Amino acid sequence: MARHVLAGEPLSNDVLKCKLGSIKLNGYNVSFTSAERDQLKSIYPKGVCDFSKPGVGQEPTEGTWLYF
Repeated sequence: MARHVLAGEPLSNDVLKCKLGSIKLNGYNVSFTSAERDQLKSIYPKGVCDFSKPGVGQEPTEGTWLYF
């Protein structure tokens, strides 16, 4: 089964489980209505992937094979 790349995910494809963070509504070039903000918070009650942080349990790849 093919794995899809998530929006904002690094192309290195080395994050198995992302750490969650709050939805940063000011990071978009649109204005959200209060109803849209509430809907997003109801869809993602625990937050969204924060790819600026390492994944859960992710360790540096230093000293491992980086090329095949």
